[in-house]
Amino acid sequence: MLAEENTSVKPSDAFLEEISTESLQSLLTSLRRRTVSLGKTHLQRTDAEPSAHFPTCLRPGDVLELQGPPGSGKTHLLYHLIITCVLPTSLQGWGKIAAVYDLEHTFSIRRFRQLLQFRIDSAASPITNIQDIAAACLSRVKLFLPTSSTQLAVSILHLPMATASHPTDDELGLIAVDSLSTFYWSDRFTSEHQDNHTRNPLYHILTAIKSILRTHSPVFVYTNWALYPATARGNQQTSAFFRNHLKPSSKSSDSNSSSRTEINAVLPLAYHITLARSVPPIPDQFPSRATLSGRVRAPESPMVSSLVLALEEDANHSTQFT
Repeated sequence: MLAEENTSVKPSDAFLEEISTESLQSLLTSLRRRTVSLGKTHLQRTDAEPSAHFPTCLRPGDVLELQGPPGSGKTHLLYHLIITCVLPTSLQGWGKIAAVYDLEHTFSIRRFRQLLQFRIDSAASPITNIQDIAAACLSRVKLFLPTSSTQLAVSILHLPMATASHPTDDELGLIAVDSLSTFYWSDRFTSEHQDNHTRNPLYHILTAIKSILRTHSPVFVYTNWALYPATARGNQQTSAFFRNHLKPSSKSSDSNSSSRTEINAVLPLAYHITLARSVPPIPDQFPSRATLSGRVRAPESPMVSSLVLALEEDANHSTQFT
C-alpha cells in the first residue's frame, strides 16, 4: 500500500508572513535613487581623463566623507555643497532643502551668505534681484546645534517634521554634519565605562541616518577628523589618506572584526575626499586668495583623482569657487 502523501497546503497567512513589507514612500525613494540625479556638484578634477568615480554629479542617497587636518578647508568645501543644494535649478543648483548640523560651532552665516551671493552674481545671465534669491536660498537652510551624539541622532530622526512647513516642492536634498568626530573622545570615554553590550553612541547616529536615507534619500555629507595617517598598501610608507577612527559597533562581538567595525560597513560611502594640509592653515576668515586641494576616491575603485578648488575674493569681499 502506497503511503499517503501529505497534501496539506500552507495557510495564506503563513505565505504573507514570509513576504517582506515596505512602505510606498520607501519604494518610491528606492526607485528615485536608481534613476534620478540631483544635479552637478560643480567640483572639478585636475586629471585629464574623465572618471565615473568622481563626484561630478550626485544621486539621491549618496554618502560623502570629507576628511582632512585642521585648516585644510573642510567646512568651506561643505559651504560649497550646501550652496549648490539650495540654489534654484535656474542657477545650476538643486533647489532643495539642506539640513546642517554644526557640532563644531564653526558655521559662519556671514561667510556662507558671501559665498551664496557671489554664486548668484556669477550666473551667466544678469540678475537684478540677488537679495531676494539669496533670501529664498537661506530659507532652505536648516541649522541645528546638537550638544551630544544622542541629540544629533534624535534630531535627525525628527528632521522630516522640522521641514514639514516648507512647500511640497522643497524636498530635503542634503544633510551635512560638521564634524562627525566632534563627540568622539567623550563618546569613547562613555562607552569604555559601560556594559560591553552597550552600543556606541555613533551607532545610533548612523541608524538614524540610514532611516532617513531610506525614506527621503537626501545626500549625506559629513566631515571627519584626520587623526591617524594610513599606511600605503604593500609597504610601510604613509599614504595621502587617513585611517578612520570612528567605530560604530558595540565593544563585545565586533571588537575583533575590523571590517564590521568600520563606519563604512554601516553606512556605505559613495565618495571619500581627503583635503591636504594647507601651509599656512586656512583661517576662518579667508585671505584674498586660497586654494583647497585634495584627493578623491570611491570605495569600489582603486583609482584616485585630484581635486583643486581656487578661492578668490572680488572687490565686494565675496569668494568664488573655481
